Amino acid sequence: MEKVEGYGVGVYLKGKKLLMKLKIDGNTPELNYTLDGATGNGIIGLFLDGNTDIANYGKGITVGNSVGVNTTAPKICNRYLC
Repeated sequence: MEKVEGYGVGVYLKGKKLLMKLKIDGNTPELNYTLDGATGNGIIGLFLDGNTDIANYGKGITVGNSVGVNTTAPKICNRYLC
């Protein structure tokens, strides 16, 4: 895996249709966003949307600390953000 820096989603897996299931499996590299000096801060390691399958992925997901999160504020959620 290449060094990932900044904020956002590391892997966005979006399956669109019933027959189009997207997956990560045992061949997928470890999702570790703290390699090569990266902190992994502010990274959402894996975001699943729609028809997806991660049942055969067992390597783990490593991210850093949350950044700029106010955990006391109420959350307003819609289909895409919460």
